Amino acid sequence: MLLGKPLILVTEQQIRINPILNNLKLLHRYSGFQSLTPLQYKLLELIKSFGMIRIVKIIQSQKSSEGEVLASVLGLISHGFIDTDLINSNFGIQSSVWLANE
Repeated sequence: MLLGKPLILVTEQQIRINPILNNLKLLHRYSGFQSLTPLQYKLLELIKSFGMIRIVKIIQSQKSSEGEVLASVLGLISHGFIDTDLINSNFGIQSSVWLANE
């Protein structure tokens, strides 16, 4: 356990199942080391106030484009700030997000 996070072994057989594989590829694109943007801070506050919210509702409430919101949400997921269901459906604007358990 490094940095307080458990290491989970994922086999090739487990990740070759879609939608998991597609979702993990998408998250990998947004996993670079970067500081949080002002939009991401706003999104964290919004998600915190709702508990769980669909991304489409976030897009409707912000003055940012769909692409900006999706990229910001993916960055927050990849850095462990928020969670979504990556196993049962492809990630998109109908996905729900919530604060990650610490």
